[in-house]
Amino acid sequence: VEEARTGLMAQFGLSQVQAQAILDLRLHRLTALERGKIEEEYRQVMHTIAELEAILADEGKIYSVIRDELKKIREIHGDERRTRVSDAGPDDLEAEDLIQEETVVVLLTNQGYIKRLPADTYRSQRRGGKGIIGGSSKAEDFPETFFTASTHQRILCFSDQGKVYTLMVHEIPEASRQARGAALINLLSLGSGEKVTAVIPAGGLGEGNRGEGYLFFATRRGVVKKTLASEYTAVRASGLIAVSLDDDDRLIGVKLTDGQREVVLATREGMAIRFAEGDVRSMGRGARGVTGIRLAPGDEVVGVVVSHGKRVGPEAPDGRAESGGAAASEPSLLVVTERGYGKRTRPEDFRQITRGGKGVKVATLDAKSGKVAEIRLVVDEEIILISAQGMVIRVPGVSIPILGRNARGVTLMRMDPEDKVAALALAEGIKP
Repeated sequence: VEEARTGLMAQFGLSQVQAQAILDLRLHRLTALERGKIEEEYRQVMHTIAELEAILADEGKIYSVIRDELKKIREIHGDERRTRVSDAGPDDLEAEDLIQEETVVVLLTNQGYIKRLPADTYRSQRRGGKGIIGGSSKAEDFPETFFTASTHQRILCFSDQGKVYTLMVHEIPEASRQARGAALINLLSLGSGEKVTAVIPAGGLGEGNRGEGYLFFATRRGVVKKTLASEYTAVRASGLIAVSLDDDDRLIGVKLTDGQREVVLATREGMAIRFAEGDVRSMGRGARGVTGIRLAPGDEVVGVVVSHGKRVGPEAPDGRAESGGAAASEPSLLVVTERGYGKRTRPEDFRQITRGGKGVKVATLDAKSGKVAEIRLVVDEEIILISAQGMVIRVPGVSIPILGRNARGVTLMRMDPEDKVAALALAEGIKP
């Protein structure tokens, strides 16, 4: 084929396209019988070329052709418009409207990794079980903060260095139980060595007394502060100063209040103090705060709760509330130790005094129970415990007995010898 094409081009002065066209013809078309058809096709092609060149040479003819073609298009497709064109957009449509609203569990690790999981990931178990794996169990990175929220919520993230950041729950990557999660530093503008220690939903701000709520802060060295919640509604991407801290202090807890609550602070060595929130005056966003509890050498605050101070249950003859004696709808103080022991205690068992005192014993601690890990105010929620090795257990709150201040408590989670409780969360609104 290549030799025939070259020969035609050399002998007759044909182009490569012309030579290839001849080679593509069937043999019978080369005879005189087909010569008339070929000549007619040639004349038609030349006539078309002349018409096209005439059109391109005359701008009037170009517009005439365009007009005729548009008329034909209108005749074929000229039905009524099926869509409505408008320059007005959906003003009330936000990014959250495209996200399915659901309750999720958010887990934050000691090294600052965060993830969210469906709420039904952790099935309900009887207290005293060993739990299931809740995340990465690397020795240098254990789960530390655990809470539940809606995917449509905006949350305020308070760091141990006293700054506050904001984040939408649906912006937190969803991951499996075994996954480590995403680095929180990629979601928030955290500084070097800064870690999030408290998270609250921003949707409750400004709903307290007289339409105004408060944020109550507690630090590791026993300092407390109360500030109007409205001062934290507009948080920049780079964060805001939430509370001023001493050089050796760190923020350990933040609570949303209405200004008329009672506060309980608990320490790692098993001491607790209960005082009226009114003892702490409202201060500015950048204020340091005042002394909430006087600490013994080496001790530190591990938890803060706020309550209405209501009587929880009937008192037993020995001075303690009977197990199950409290109404399910009334609050009690949950105390959990590092070795997985826990109990519920009436807030009234802690005599209210003025802030700044040493407090009273919250539990009897020994080598078997370990130090106090956390305290929470509970009603009838389910409790989710997570260990430093990543084990998670979820138990009904009503299964935890109500005991006196001096009691050690019962086994909530069986711990390996080298493991300890790292965090706990209340499974509010989650069904077993």
